[in-house]
Amino acid sequence: MLKTYMGTMRDFVFKDMGKKAPFLKNTNLSLKRFSREFTLAQICINSFKRKETKDFVRARYDDLGDFFKEKYDLSKKDENLVRIRKVLELMDKGFKKTAQEISSRAVAVSAYLFAEDLYTQKQTPLIPQFAKFYVKLLREIDEDLKRLAAYSTPTNRLVLEEFQKYISQASVEPYAIKRRHEFLERAFEHYIAPKTKGKIIH
Repeated sequence: MLKTYMGTMRDFVFKDMGKKAPFLKNTNLSLKRFSREFTLAQICINSFKRKETKDFVRARYDDLGDFFKEKYDLSKKDENLVRIRKVLELMDKGFKKTAQEISSRAVAVSAYLFAEDLYTQKQTPLIPQFAKFYVKLLREIDEDLKRLAAYSTPTNRLVLEEFQKYISQASVEPYAIKRRHEFLERAFEHYIAPKTKGKIIH
């Protein structure tokens, strides 16, 4: 288990932040088997690696273990840890209790990575708007999944094929994370554009 590792990343994920981490504490991610902490570890590995290489990376258990070992003696004041904490705090304020719509680790990771982009691009004021967009998107997906389960036609196949598909299949692989991120870039731009303001892309 990741909790058995030692070092700075282990302490940050399991001790300093833990299950009460900003934003994650309000999600519907399970309290069992350290699901929230595992999600935070997946957030950390991709946040760190994107800062270093601009690319997304795989976030399986073994990858996270190697990451924890690699960052064993990292300074607790490392700029990456400061950034991650700050973005989660901004998301906590933006999503508030609506974060309870999130029950998937992949959905939480993608929300964080997009919000981090807004933060690093100095577009922090857009985070509350992103939160409203994201919750609306997730609710639309949920309704369409219910339609599919009832053998009915979904109303938004684009979202299912370009976002939900990469939540349900190989969600921790770099290409899946990238596809979700690229979709969110297009979909959020559509949501805030004057002519399509407040609407989910179809």
